[in-house]
Amino acid sequence: MFSDFAIWYLFLAGTAGGAFLCATVMDVRANPGWDVRRVPLCARCGMFGAFGLLALAALMLFCDLGNPFDIWYLFESPLRSIVSMGAWLIMLGLALSLAVSAMIAAKVDVPYLFRFLEIAGAVAAVEFWNTWLLVALFVVSAVSCGCAFISLSAFILSGSAQRFPALKGAARLLRAAELVVLVAFLASRWLAGGAAQRSCELLFSGQLAGIFWGGLVLCGFVIPVFADLIARVAPVPVLRQISVASTLTGGLCLRYCVVLAASHTPVSLIVT
Repeated sequence: MFSDFAIWYLFLAGTAGGAFLCATVMDVRANPGWDVRRVPLCARCGMFGAFGLLALAALMLFCDLGNPFDIWYLFESPLRSIVSMGAWLIMLGLALSLAVSAMIAAKVDVPYLFRFLEIAGAVAAVEFWNTWLLVALFVVSAVSCGCAFISLSAFILSGSAQRFPALKGAARLLRAAELVVLVAFLASRWLAGGAAQRSCELLFSGQLAGIFWGGLVLCGFVIPVFADLIARVAPVPVLRQISVASTLTGGLCLRYCVVLAASHTPVSLIVT
């Protein structure tokens, strides 16, 4: 039903959207004068990174389709399916992130246009599914992964984790929100019974238990929490990067769990 390309497409597109959204919020807060030359490093990482991630997501989507004629048909009917809408959103996100990145790189100082493109890109950064809890879960996970991506990119470029304390607080809040929504989502699918409950069984004790417990739970929540706790006692920069790398791994595993569980049971995790 879904290939690995589709899973990577969901992860990359979601992380890109989350990164662009976080970057926009950071720039609005730190750059009230709308000066393109004063966009903070974290925001630049998110905006440049979003373009690269969306380009990779588009590549994964096209590889998943395989046939060039299918790609044309996908764009010919934008409202035909969720995949078609996703393809158009990726193209829109690519165009907006490219425009914003180009303005930053060329230092084109047109404040109102720059802020409009930022906000338009942030609004376009949304994923869709058929259950509102899954929508909420993917959105929160996307923002969490986007925040982690910005933190990792900013650390690589600046060589220090101490310059961005706001990212640490945001990461903790997003992780807590993601855990709450994940528990609510799985509980709702378990209580729904039938195929939805069988999908949960695949995650808890079936074929997908390794990805769920080892990838999603351990990497997505347990390791980041312990790394943050240890970092309070011994503030070693690498601990913060272990936390963000684990968060990104957990975000990828979340999409694997949802998509593969849906592939194994036809009505799976989808609400009708």
